[in-house]
Amino acid sequence: MTGSKTRSAAFVLSLVMLCATPGFAEDPPAVPPPGTLPPATSGAPVAAPQAAAAAPAPAAPLPELSLDYDFLSGSLDNGLLEGSAGKPVRLNYCGEFFIEADRVAGDLTHQRFSATGSVKAYDKLIVISADSLVFSGAERLGFSDNALIYQRPYRIQAGRIDVTPVDVVVTDGYLSTAPPGVSPDFELRASKITLFQDPRIPTVLRGRAENASFYLFHNRVLTLRKVKFRSGATASGPGAETTVVPAFGYSGRYGLFSELRYRGDPHMPIEAYLLLPTRQSPQAQVTAHQTLIAGRIQSPPTPAIPPRRTPLDELHQFEQAASPPLPFGDPLLFHDFLQDTPTIRPFDSPSGGGLYLAEEASAHLSASGRRRDDLYVSRLPELRLNGALPLTRVHAAPALGDPVAFRQFLRRPVVYLTSDFITGRYYEQPTGIRGQRDRIQVGLSTRPWLIAKNTLVLPSIENTYNHYDKSKSLYQYTQTNLAVAHYFTDRSALSVEYRTSKVTGDSPFNFDVLDTSREVITRGQIGNHNIALSTLVRYDLVNHDVLDYRVTVAPTMHGFIPTFTYNFRERSLNINFEVEGISF
Repeated sequence: MTGSKTRSAAFVLSLVMLCATPGFAEDPPAVPPPGTLPPATSGAPVAAPQAAAAAPAPAAPLPELSLDYDFLSGSLDNGLLEGSAGKPVRLNYCGEFFIEADRVAGDLTHQRFSATGSVKAYDKLIVISADSLVFSGAERLGFSDNALIYQRPYRIQAGRIDVTPVDVVVTDGYLSTAPPGVSPDFELRASKITLFQDPRIPTVLRGRAENASFYLFHNRVLTLRKVKFRSGATASGPGAETTVVPAFGYSGRYGLFSELRYRGDPHMPIEAYLLLPTRQSPQAQVTAHQTLIAGRIQSPPTPAIPPRRTPLDELHQFEQAASPPLPFGDPLLFHDFLQDTPTIRPFDSPSGGGLYLAEEASAHLSASGRRRDDLYVSRLPELRLNGALPLTRVHAAPALGDPVAFRQFLRRPVVYLTSDFITGRYYEQPTGIRGQRDRIQVGLSTRPWLIAKNTLVLPSIENTYNHYDKSKSLYQYTQTNLAVAHYFTDRSALSVEYRTSKVTGDSPFNFDVLDTSREVITRGQIGNHNIALSTLVRYDLVNHDVLDYRVTVAPTMHGFIPTFTYNFRERSLNINFEVEGISF
């Protein structure tokens, strides 16, 4: 339940130490028995009995200073580097990473190092504190006792952490998004948590938790034998998408209800929705997505790697690949707390053309049309094909984490030819209308176009043609949209969308008919990392009244964010929960 940088933080414990001596870049010698490791000063009782019985190897003198590392403070005596005048030992590794401790001992014969006493390790983004750190150049393994790893907003605290180049194992620990020194309101506790990078998606961190318990306000609310989770940058932004979204609420239509949404990952492209109301019947929907034909993918340029590939070089390459598209807190990484799709999403634009397939099977799903809010529609099932073809040059995406290059990338307009075909059978209630419907939609759209530092525009025009098997009438309309959004911060923004439609014909159904031919949609959110208030208003320019509005309040607790949304169209109050940057 941590971000992609968290795994990088843990790897620092072993990889940085490996670049401390030139010999570590070569093949290491045979590994001595575990008992030769320097003993830890404190922490959880995790050492093996054999290790406790064996005598530690004598400490050899630390090596002379080299270009790769430097002792910034401390005195050297018989292979033990200690702090002086009440100040800790401070080491600078490879010019970018620092380690502070009361004592540092080295065993060059076995390529082992030990840092004990108020240990702190950090770089520009990551902070690690522990009672002791032990590094093995031969095994490329590190332990830390009573360790705390923090890289905003992720925090791991455990009695023991074991690190290898393959994974990170946390024993008897918990994960949360509360900063150090703050008691988390939401946390995941587990006897064992294993973190590893997805080999197929380098920007995604995956994890497994065994004997996991979820705590809310220090009370255990759920215990599971195994839990899988993920975190990392995605195409839609900083990786804040949630895979399983539970919600609760009340409405005049459903009474009390609970709902669950599941969004799959690229390896399991399935979305599911389940609604359990006290009134009406249960509702369910399952949608599967496949890519049939995809255009050439434009990849960001690969950063140049120095001729000497040290473990720290590989670590920096991993950190860059796992970084979000923009630095944390950038306004374009806007966190929208409204539950529907925002007007403009800078990260959703395809880099090349493609044809996609979606199948939908659903039963008794609600829908609205002709300004009605009492319709229920069953799709039995529905098949959808859609695609986008760039008509202008598509430039390669910039390197991750570069705000200047990313904004320059969005200043280059790209025009797409879009198409969408839907066919299916529908049963609408309470009208009792059944029938086959085929819908064809063709249009032109652009990639989100940056016209100022944090201002995006998105124009589009679409022609929609509906044909029905039990009616000679056709329903056709041409819609023109223009949306403008300005992002003040990553939690505050304002957007306006103007939509006009030219309609001909009529539909035997009610759910697929437009509410009005001209409307304005305004969205606003103001807030910070403590609380946010979001609103959406749909205003009918023909009849001069409000079609719909929604209001969301999202207070940020210590570790999770509950959201409370009132939906005027459905007369409902919804309660959702999310953990920023983490998916279950």
